[in-house]
Amino acid sequence: ALRTAKSSPARLLFDDGATVTLSEDSLVFIRRQTAANAPVPKKEIEIEVGQIDVESAPAESNATAEAEGSDPAKRRGGRGSDAIEVIVAGARSLATPEGGRPLATRSRRESGDLAQFMVFSGKSTVSAAGGSVEVPAGSGTSVAPKAKPGPVEELLPAPGLLRPAYGEEIEQGAPQFSWTAVPGAARYTVEVCRDRDCGAVVARDPAVAASPLELAVEGGLPAGELFWRVTAVAASGLDGYPSTAVRVQAVEAVRPNAPLLALRTATGETVVSGSCLPALPEPVVRALDRRGAELPWTLQVDGRETGLEAFRALPPAGRHEITARATDARGRSADSPAIAITLDAAAPWVDLVTTAAGPAASPEEEKASDRRKRSRRRTTEPPPVAVCDTGLEVMAPGAGGENWQPVPCAALATSDAPALLALDPARPTVKLRTTGSAVALGEDPANVVGAGLAAVSLAAWDVGCGATQLALRIAPSPYRPGRMVLEAEVVDGAGNRRTQAWHIARR
Repeated sequence: ALRTAKSSPARLLFDDGATVTLSEDSLVFIRRQTAANAPVPKKEIEIEVGQIDVESAPAESNATAEAEGSDPAKRRGGRGSDAIEVIVAGARSLATPEGGRPLATRSRRESGDLAQFMVFSGKSTVSAAGGSVEVPAGSGTSVAPKAKPGPVEELLPAPGLLRPAYGEEIEQGAPQFSWTAVPGAARYTVEVCRDRDCGAVVARDPAVAASPLELAVEGGLPAGELFWRVTAVAASGLDGYPSTAVRVQAVEAVRPNAPLLALRTATGETVVSGSCLPALPEPVVRALDRRGAELPWTLQVDGRETGLEAFRALPPAGRHEITARATDARGRSADSPAIAITLDAAAPWVDLVTTAAGPAASPEEEKASDRRKRSRRRTTEPPPVAVCDTGLEVMAPGAGGENWQPVPCAALATSDAPALLALDPARPTVKLRTTGSAVALGEDPANVVGAGLAAVSLAAWDVGCGATQLALRIAPSPYRPGRMVLEAEVVDGAGNRRTQAWHIARR
């Protein structure tokens, strides 16, 4: 017989590699039903009070058994365990490994002599009152006093998303735990153990209604490395699969939770890390300890502690990494994840850039007759009255800045929806060319588009986030009746924008 007291579980290791773990306040009787040299040795464990977990080594393969013979001494060392029969209030469960996997079962005697059997791995035959059921892995059954075994029931899965997670801290005096709910669970059992297999339980609550839990521990948990796990329990009382035991560190006072930091624009939008902004956002910080009490916090800008007013006074230019730091009464602190932003309050610029196609011809080299012809042509030729009559064509780059393609002139004529061209911040340029005669842009005589005259481009630049978009349209001039203007609006990554315009004249 073996009896355990309160808060004193026990683990037995048999010479065939099997282990039996008794929960606290348990009383069991262990007997060998067959001789040790029997072809199929069998042990019997009767539960008078409490619960046991049985684990055995995997069943040995036929090839191994033939090679080693029937000598049980050769079959020790964990390559195959004896059959184990558990008796609970007259009900019997004969469990064996299956498919080369080890056996893992749980058996319990509840109040009123209700017997419960759960099979996590392997298989079991449960018999009582002249009836029997086969219980495969992942199933369980309950047996009422002097009754046949109840229907086989599928065990609940293990809860997930356990907190504290691996390597985190828990408080010795009032540890807190949380997990995701398991559909069908009526309650949960939470255990804190000294070992990964929970053979030495130091704290246990078998009747937790739901997550989260603040575990009441008389005298507190021992300091140092511990493990915790949670098991969902069905309405029938059958335990589901326990979660994987999570290693934690029990300390007098845990480090505070990392604060929550959000940056909000003036319009209330939440800033994503890596954003480019025209103005400094407003920080919103929520710092709470594990009991929900507010904690003092400060901002860290580029690794330096910065007060709220100093943060609001930052110049509106440059790149920064911002975190929030919460500190508890014991001086322990925790930081939020960093949010990187780039500030750029300056509008981008767009202008005409002329590249000479060859040696520039001086005005003196032009013949007088040619000058007179050009002057008469400019005087007699009517100004353009439609976009497609300007003789100007916009060339936009394709993928990778190559394969320049013309923008249809009709797309430039819509006043309420100009042609939108995405710009590569590294090469924010579009080219201009003529479809016929030379075309002059603006008042600078150098800005003439035409074969053999010059290459003229619209180039944008920005000192902060880079130019990202160019909106182009050709429309009647509001300044000179009968003239057309090329209007370009450039936008940078922060949303700043600037508009430039040039009159168009055919030469």
